[in-house]
Amino acid sequence: MGTQLGEDHPLTLSVKGSVGNVLAAMGRSFEAAETYRSLVRDRERVFGPELPETLQARNNLALCMSGERDGHWPAIEAWEALLSDQTSILGADHPLTLETRHYLFTSLSRVDPQAAVEQFRLLVEDRERVQGSEHPDTLRSRENLADCLLLAWTSHRDQLASAPSLDVGGPEPDRAVPEYRALVADQERVLGADHPDTLRTRAGLAEAIAMEAVGLEQLEVAKDELQKALIDQESVLGPDHPSVLYTRHTLVMNVIAIDREEGLSMLQALILDRERVLGPDHPNTLSTVLQLAETLAEQGDMVFEDGA
Repeated sequence: MGTQLGEDHPLTLSVKGSVGNVLAAMGRSFEAAETYRSLVRDRERVFGPELPETLQARNNLALCMSGERDGHWPAIEAWEALLSDQTSILGADHPLTLETRHYLFTSLSRVDPQAAVEQFRLLVEDRERVQGSEHPDTLRSRENLADCLLLAWTSHRDQLASAPSLDVGGPEPDRAVPEYRALVADQERVLGADHPDTLRTRAGLAEAIAMEAVGLEQLEVAKDELQKALIDQESVLGPDHPSVLYTRHTLVMNVIAIDREEGLSMLQALILDRERVLGPDHPNTLSTVLQLAETLAEQGDMVFEDGA
Protein backbone atom coordinates (compact mmCIF):
# COMPACT_ATOMS: atom_id res chain seq x y z
CA MET A 1 0.00 0.00 0.00
CA GLY A 2 2.88 2.35 0.79
CA THR A 3 4.23 1.82 -2.77
CA GLN A 4 0.88 2.53 -4.45
CA LEU A 5 -0.31 5.47 -2.34
CA GLY A 6 2.96 6.76 -0.95
CA GLU A 7 4.48 6.45 2.52
CA ASP A 8 2.87 9.72 3.62
CA HIS A 9 -0.67 9.00 2.44
CA PRO A 10 -3.21 9.17 5.29
CA LEU A 11 -4.44 5.65 4.52
CA THR A 12 -0.88 4.29 4.63
CA LEU A 13 -0.33 5.87 8.01
CA SER A 14 -3.69 4.55 9.21
CA VAL A 15 -2.68 1.01 8.24
CA LYS A 16 0.65 1.50 10.00
CA GLY A 17 -1.25 2.39 13.15
CA SER A 18 -3.40 -0.72 12.76
CA VAL A 19 -0.26 -2.86 12.52
CA GLY A 20 0.92 -1.37 15.80
CA ASN A 21 -2.46 -2.14 17.37
CA VAL A 22 -2.26 -5.79 16.29
CA LEU A 23 1.29 -6.20 17.58
CA ALA A 24 0.29 -4.67 20.91
CA ALA A 25 -2.74 -6.96 21.20
CA MET A 26 -0.43 -9.95 20.62
CA GLY A 27 1.76 -8.87 23.52
CA ARG A 28 4.66 -7.96 21.23
CA SER A 29 5.21 -4.65 23.01
CA PHE A 30 8.71 -3.94 21.72
CA GLU A 31 7.74 -4.34 18.05
CA ALA A 32 4.55 -2.36 18.59
CA ALA A 33 6.51 0.44 20.25
CA GLU A 34 8.93 0.63 17.32
CA THR A 35 5.98 0.82 14.91
CA TYR A 36 4.37 3.62 16.92
CA ARG A 37 7.66 5.53 17.19
CA SER A 38 7.92 5.49 13.42
CA LEU A 39 4.26 6.49 13.09
CA VAL A 40 4.68 9.42 15.48
CA ARG A 41 7.65 10.70 13.48
CA ASP A 42 5.69 10.38 10.22
CA ARG A 43 2.57 12.07 11.57
CA GLU A 44 4.55 14.94 13.08
CA ARG A 45 6.42 15.45 9.81
CA VAL A 46 3.38 15.19 7.52
CA PHE A 47 0.54 16.63 9.58
CA GLY A 48 2.22 18.41 12.50
CA PRO A 49 2.47 17.70 16.22
CA GLU A 50 -0.92 19.20 17.13
CA LEU A 51 -3.16 16.89 15.11
CA PRO A 52 -5.33 14.67 17.37
CA GLU A 53 -4.17 11.59 15.43
CA THR A 54 -0.55 12.48 16.18
CA LEU A 55 -1.34 12.89 19.86
CA GLN A 56 -3.17 9.54 19.82
CA ALA A 57 -0.15 7.82 18.26
CA ARG A 58 1.99 9.22 21.08
CA ASN A 59 -0.49 7.83 23.58
CA ASN A 60 -0.34 4.38 21.95
CA LEU A 61 3.45 4.51 22.06
CA ALA A 62 3.39 5.25 25.79
CA LEU A 63 0.96 2.37 26.32
CA CYS A 64 3.40 -0.02 24.63
CA MET A 65 6.30 1.34 26.65
CA SER A 66 4.36 0.68 29.86
CA GLY A 67 4.03 -2.97 28.82
CA GLU A 68 7.77 -3.46 28.44
CA ARG A 69 9.99 -4.77 31.22
CA ASP A 70 10.92 -1.85 33.50
CA GLY A 71 8.92 0.39 31.20
CA HIS A 72 6.85 2.26 33.77
CA TRP A 73 9.18 5.23 34.27
CA PRO A 74 9.76 5.77 30.51
CA ALA A 75 5.99 5.55 29.98
CA ILE A 76 5.37 8.02 32.81
CA GLU A 77 7.81 10.48 31.23
CA ALA A 78 6.16 10.03 27.81
CA TRP A 79 2.67 10.57 29.23
CA GLU A 80 3.77 13.62 31.24
CA ALA A 81 5.12 15.22 28.05
CA LEU A 82 1.95 14.27 26.15
CA LEU A 83 -0.27 15.59 28.94
CA SER A 84 1.53 18.94 28.87
CA ASP A 85 1.01 19.24 25.12
CA GLN A 86 -2.61 18.09 25.23
CA THR A 87 -3.44 20.55 28.01
CA SER A 88 -1.94 23.36 25.93
CA ILE A 89 -3.51 22.26 22.61
CA LEU A 90 -6.85 20.72 23.62
CA GLY A 91 -7.46 22.09 27.10
CA ALA A 92 -7.44 20.50 30.55
CA ASP A 93 -11.02 19.24 30.29
CA HIS A 94 -10.78 17.62 26.84
CA PRO A 95 -11.64 13.88 26.90
CA LEU A 96 -8.23 12.96 25.43
CA THR A 97 -6.45 15.01 28.10
CA LEU A 98 -8.45 13.29 30.83
CA GLU A 99 -7.69 9.92 29.25
CA THR A 100 -3.97 10.62 29.25
CA ARG A 101 -4.17 11.47 32.95
CA HIS A 102 -5.89 8.09 33.46
CA TYR A 103 -3.07 6.20 31.74
CA LEU A 104 -0.37 8.28 33.44
CA PHE A 105 -1.72 7.56 36.90
CA THR A 106 -2.15 3.88 36.07
CA SER A 107 1.58 3.63 35.32
CA LEU A 108 2.34 5.70 38.40
CA SER A 109 0.45 3.14 40.51
CA ARG A 110 3.10 0.53 39.65
CA VAL A 111 5.87 2.58 41.25
CA ASP A 112 4.03 4.73 43.83
CA PRO A 113 0.49 3.45 44.44
CA GLN A 114 -0.33 5.90 47.22
CA ALA A 115 0.58 8.87 45.01
CA ALA A 116 -1.59 7.35 42.28
CA VAL A 117 -4.51 7.10 44.74
CA GLU A 118 -4.41 10.85 45.34
CA GLN A 119 -4.16 11.62 41.62
CA PHE A 120 -7.02 9.29 40.72
CA ARG A 121 -9.23 10.93 43.36
CA LEU A 122 -8.67 14.26 41.59
CA LEU A 123 -9.25 12.71 38.17
CA VAL A 124 -12.54 11.16 39.28
CA GLU A 125 -13.67 14.58 40.54
CA ASP A 126 -12.79 16.16 37.18
CA ARG A 127 -14.47 13.39 35.17
CA GLU A 128 -17.63 13.74 37.27
CA ARG A 129 -17.63 17.49 36.66
CA VAL A 130 -16.90 17.31 32.93
CA GLN A 131 -18.41 13.98 31.82
CA GLY A 132 -20.88 13.16 34.58
CA SER A 133 -20.86 10.63 37.40
CA GLU A 134 -22.42 7.89 35.26
CA HIS A 135 -20.15 8.22 32.21
CA PRO A 136 -18.29 4.96 31.44
CA ASP A 137 -14.94 6.78 31.61
CA THR A 138 -15.75 8.13 35.06
CA LEU A 139 -16.67 4.64 36.25
CA ARG A 140 -13.46 3.27 34.71
CA SER A 141 -11.33 5.80 36.58
CA ARG A 142 -13.16 4.88 39.78
CA GLU A 143 -12.20 1.25 39.11
CA ASN A 144 -8.55 2.23 38.76
CA LEU A 145 -8.82 4.24 41.97
CA ALA A 146 -9.99 1.08 43.72
CA ASP A 147 -7.15 -0.88 42.13
CA CYS A 148 -4.65 1.71 43.39
CA LEU A 149 -6.12 1.56 46.89
CA LEU A 150 -5.57 -2.20 46.88
CA LEU A 151 -2.00 -1.81 45.59
CA ALA A 152 -1.21 0.83 48.22
CA TRP A 153 -2.67 -1.26 51.04
CA THR A 154 -0.89 -4.47 50.04
CA SER A 155 2.39 -2.58 49.56
CA HIS A 156 2.04 -1.10 53.06
CA ARG A 157 1.20 -4.53 54.51
CA ASP A 158 4.17 -6.19 52.77
CA GLN A 159 6.53 -3.49 54.07
CA LEU A 160 5.33 -4.10 57.62
CA ALA A 161 5.69 -7.86 57.19
CA SER A 162 9.25 -7.60 55.90
CA ALA A 163 10.40 -5.11 58.55
CA PRO A 164 7.89 -4.98 61.45
CA SER A 165 10.24 -3.00 63.66
CA LEU A 166 10.67 -0.19 61.12
CA ASP A 167 8.47 2.85 60.66
CA VAL A 168 7.22 2.57 57.07
CA GLY A 169 5.82 6.07 57.26
CA GLY A 170 2.29 7.42 57.37
CA PRO A 171 -0.99 5.84 58.43
CA GLU A 172 -2.31 2.62 56.93
CA PRO A 173 -3.81 3.33 53.48
CA ASP A 174 -7.58 3.17 53.03
CA ARG A 175 -9.04 -0.25 52.28
CA ALA A 176 -10.16 -1.00 48.73
CA VAL A 177 -13.23 -3.14 49.53
CA PRO A 178 -15.65 -0.23 50.25
CA GLU A 179 -14.61 1.52 47.02
CA TYR A 180 -15.13 -1.65 44.98
CA ARG A 181 -18.51 -2.33 46.60
CA ALA A 182 -19.82 1.16 45.84
CA LEU A 183 -18.56 0.95 42.26
CA VAL A 184 -20.12 -2.47 41.63
CA ALA A 185 -23.49 -1.12 42.79
CA ASP A 186 -23.23 1.87 40.42
CA GLN A 187 -22.02 -0.23 37.49
CA GLU A 188 -24.85 -2.73 37.89
CA ARG A 189 -27.33 0.17 37.88
CA VAL A 190 -25.76 2.09 34.97
CA LEU A 191 -24.11 -0.58 32.81
CA GLY A 192 -25.88 -3.78 33.85
CA ALA A 193 -24.82 -6.81 35.85
CA ASP A 194 -23.41 -8.62 32.79
CA HIS A 195 -21.35 -5.74 31.41
CA PRO A 196 -17.65 -6.66 31.11
CA ASP A 197 -16.66 -3.66 33.27
CA THR A 198 -19.08 -4.72 36.02
CA LEU A 199 -17.81 -8.27 35.90
CA ARG A 200 -14.18 -7.09 36.07
CA THR A 201 -14.94 -4.90 39.09
CA ARG A 202 -16.71 -7.78 40.83
CA ALA A 203 -13.55 -9.81 40.33
CA GLY A 204 -11.52 -6.88 41.70
CA LEU A 205 -13.79 -6.76 44.76
CA ALA A 206 -13.27 -10.48 45.30
CA GLU A 207 -9.51 -10.02 44.96
CA ALA A 208 -9.58 -7.19 47.51
CA ILE A 209 -11.52 -9.39 49.93
CA ALA A 210 -8.90 -12.10 49.43
CA MET A 211 -5.93 -9.76 49.86
CA GLU A 212 -7.38 -8.18 53.00
CA ALA A 213 -8.45 -11.54 54.48
CA VAL A 214 -7.14 -12.50 57.90
CA GLY A 215 -7.47 -16.14 58.87
CA LEU A 216 -8.88 -19.21 57.15
CA GLU A 217 -12.53 -18.22 57.53
CA GLN A 218 -12.06 -14.94 55.64
CA LEU A 219 -9.97 -16.71 52.98
CA GLU A 220 -12.86 -19.13 52.42
CA VAL A 221 -15.26 -16.19 52.04
CA ALA A 222 -12.91 -14.64 49.48
CA LYS A 223 -12.62 -17.95 47.63
CA ASP A 224 -16.41 -18.17 47.36
CA GLU A 225 -16.62 -14.61 45.99
CA LEU A 226 -13.86 -15.28 43.47
CA GLN A 227 -15.52 -18.48 42.26
CA LYS A 228 -18.86 -16.73 41.77
CA ALA A 229 -17.21 -13.86 39.89
CA LEU A 230 -15.31 -16.35 37.72
CA ILE A 231 -18.44 -18.33 36.83
CA ASP A 232 -20.25 -15.18 35.70
CA GLN A 233 -17.23 -13.94 33.72
CA GLU A 234 -16.88 -17.26 31.91
CA SER A 235 -20.59 -17.36 31.02
CA VAL A 236 -20.48 -13.86 29.48
CA LEU A 237 -16.92 -13.54 28.14
CA GLY A 238 -15.93 -17.16 27.51
CA PRO A 239 -13.24 -19.25 29.22
CA ASP A 240 -10.32 -17.86 27.21
CA HIS A 241 -10.95 -14.15 27.75
CA PRO A 242 -7.94 -12.37 29.35
CA SER A 243 -10.11 -11.09 32.21
CA VAL A 244 -11.23 -14.65 32.94
CA LEU A 245 -7.64 -15.88 32.96
CA TYR A 246 -6.66 -13.05 35.31
CA THR A 247 -9.48 -13.92 37.72
CA ARG A 248 -8.37 -17.55 37.62
CA HIS A 249 -4.87 -16.41 38.60
CA THR A 250 -6.28 -14.47 41.56
CA LEU A 251 -8.38 -17.46 42.60
CA VAL A 252 -5.34 -19.74 42.40
CA MET A 253 -3.36 -17.47 44.74
CA ASN A 254 -6.24 -17.59 47.20
CA VAL A 255 -6.56 -21.38 47.00
CA ILE A 256 -2.81 -21.85 47.54
CA ALA A 257 -3.18 -20.05 50.87
CA ILE A 258 -5.95 -22.50 51.84
CA ASP A 259 -4.90 -25.79 50.22
CA ARG A 260 -1.43 -25.72 48.65
CA GLU A 261 -1.73 -28.94 46.65
CA GLU A 262 -5.07 -27.98 45.12
CA GLY A 263 -3.71 -24.52 44.33
CA LEU A 264 -0.61 -25.90 42.63
CA SER A 265 -2.75 -28.16 40.43
CA MET A 266 -4.92 -25.17 39.43
CA LEU A 267 -1.81 -23.08 38.77
CA GLN A 268 -0.34 -25.69 36.42
CA ALA A 269 -3.64 -25.86 34.50
CA LEU A 270 -3.69 -22.07 34.22
CA ILE A 271 -0.16 -22.04 32.80
CA LEU A 272 -1.23 -24.44 30.04
CA ASP A 273 -4.25 -22.31 29.18
CA ARG A 274 -2.30 -19.07 29.16
CA GLU A 275 0.36 -20.62 26.94
CA ARG A 276 -2.37 -21.80 24.55
CA VAL A 277 -4.30 -18.52 24.49
CA LEU A 278 -1.59 -15.88 24.98
CA GLY A 279 1.57 -17.72 23.97
CA PRO A 280 4.52 -18.87 26.10
CA ASP A 281 6.30 -15.50 25.95
CA HIS A 282 3.37 -13.30 26.96
CA PRO A 283 4.04 -11.34 30.20
CA ASN A 284 0.97 -12.85 31.90
CA THR A 285 2.08 -16.37 31.00
CA LEU A 286 5.58 -15.70 32.28
CA SER A 287 4.24 -14.24 35.54
CA THR A 288 2.22 -17.42 36.12
CA VAL A 289 5.26 -19.61 35.46
CA LEU A 290 7.27 -17.45 37.88
CA GLN A 291 4.54 -17.81 40.49
CA LEU A 292 4.70 -21.60 40.17
CA ALA A 293 8.48 -21.58 40.59
CA GLU A 294 8.29 -19.29 43.63
CA THR A 295 5.57 -21.38 45.26
CA LEU A 296 7.56 -24.57 44.78
CA ALA A 297 10.76 -22.94 46.00
CA GLU A 298 9.07 -21.66 49.17
CA GLN A 299 8.28 -25.22 50.19
CA GLY A 300 11.62 -26.69 49.15
CA ASP A 301 10.13 -28.66 46.24
CA MET A 302 12.68 -27.37 43.74
CA VAL A 303 16.11 -28.99 43.69
CA PHE A 304 19.02 -26.99 42.31
CA GLU A 305 22.08 -28.91 41.11
CA ASP A 306 25.55 -27.61 40.44
CA GLY A 307 27.07 -28.09 37.02
CA ALA A 308 25.70 -27.94 33.51
